[in-house]
Amino acid sequence: MRRIAIPLDTLRELVRDENYVQAAQLVAQLPPSDAAGALAQLSATQVAEIFRIIPVQEATEILAELPDEFRSHLLELLAPAEVAEIVESMPPDEAADVLQDMEPEEADQVLVEIEPQARADIQELREYDEQSAGGIMTNRFAAIPVSATAGEALAILRRDFRDVEQLNIIFAVDKNGHLVGSVSLRDLVFADSNASVAELVERHRHWVEENQDQEQVAHYMRLHDLDAVPVVDEHHHIVGQITLDDAAEVMDEEAAEDLAGMAGISKDEPVFGPLRDSIRRRLPWLLLNAPLALAAANVINLFESTIAAAAVLAVFLPVIGGMAGNAAGQTLAVLVRGLALGETNTHDAWRVIGRQLLIALCIGLILGGILGAITMLWKQNL
Repeated sequence: MRRIAIPLDTLRELVRDENYVQAAQLVAQLPPSDAAGALAQLSATQVAEIFRIIPVQEATEILAELPDEFRSHLLELLAPAEVAEIVESMPPDEAADVLQDMEPEEADQVLVEIEPQARADIQELREYDEQSAGGIMTNRFAAIPVSATAGEALAILRRDFRDVEQLNIIFAVDKNGHLVGSVSLRDLVFADSNASVAELVERHRHWVEENQDQEQVAHYMRLHDLDAVPVVDEHHHIVGQITLDDAAEVMDEEAAEDLAGMAGISKDEPVFGPLRDSIRRRLPWLLLNAPLALAAANVINLFESTIAAAAVLAVFLPVIGGMAGNAAGQTLAVLVRGLALGETNTHDAWRVIGRQLLIALCIGLILGGILGAITMLWKQNL
C-alpha cells in the first residue's frame, strides 16, 4: 500500500483540477496492479476520463486488475466503441469476464464493434456459467496429434499456436480429437526430432469437465500440483485449458468472498466507494446482528442484582467483551482458512458448530479459572 500512497495523493490532486492528461501519464507509469489500486480510490467518472486518454494496452492491463464492481460502474460510462477497443486487445477469457460485468444489451453492442474471429472466441466463453470451469478457462490452447513426431509437433506449434500465451503444457489428441495425454514443451524441445509424441505423452489422468465448479477446479489443481489442466466436454474433446494463475485467482477470490461474507461486507467494496452502496451492503448485517447483541445484553441483565451487590464486577465487563471478540476472531480465521483450502463446507455445519462449542467451553473454563484467581487476589474478595 505504501507504494501507491505518493502517486495516489498526486493523482487525486490532478483529477480534482481536471488535469486528466497528466493523471493519465502518471497512471501509465505505474504497474497495472498498482494503477488499478490507485484508480479504484477515485470515482468511476474520473477514471472514465483517464481511460479515454491512456494507451489501449495500458487500459487493457489495468481494466483486468480492477475490482469487478468498480469495473462494472466504469464500463457503464464508456461508449461501446471505447470498450470494444480495449476488449479486443484482451485474451478471450479476460474479455469474456469484462463483458460479464455489463448488462447483456450493452455487452452485445460492444461485441458488434469487435472483429468477427475475436467476437466468436468471446461468445463461446460467454455461454458458460461464470462460476464454472468453462467460465474461467481460455479457449486458446495447443493440441497436437499423438501420432506426430517431436519434430512435427514443434513445427505445428510454430505454425498454428503463436497466439497461445500459455504453452508450458501441450495436449495430445487422437484422430477423433479425444484427449489422450499431455507433454511439457521442455520435453518436446529436448526430445529427438524423430521421437514419437506417443512415447513422450503422459497418459492423461487429470482433466476437468466444462460445467464443474471453479472452486473445485482450483482445489483440484492445487492438490495435484498442476501447471495447467484441460477442460473437456461430455465427449472428452478438449474445449479449453485452465492455468495455474487462473486457479490462484479463483482461490484468492473465494477466500476474500468467504472472509467478507463473515464480516458482512462486499469483497469488492472500495475504501472510497459510493456512500449509498456501502451503507446498503453493511446495514442489513448489522441489523441482523442487533438481536444477538441484545441477547448478550440480556445475559448480563440476569446478573443485575449480583452486579448491584458487588459493583466492582462492572469493571470486568470490558475484559469479558474484549476476550469474547478475540475468541470470535480466532474462530472466524480458522473457518475462513478451512473454507479457502476446502477442508470444510456447508455440509459440515453442525459438526463444525459442535466442535467450536466444545473448544469454547474448554477455553472458557480455563480462562474463567485463571481470571477468577487473579481477580480474587487483586480484590481480596472471594
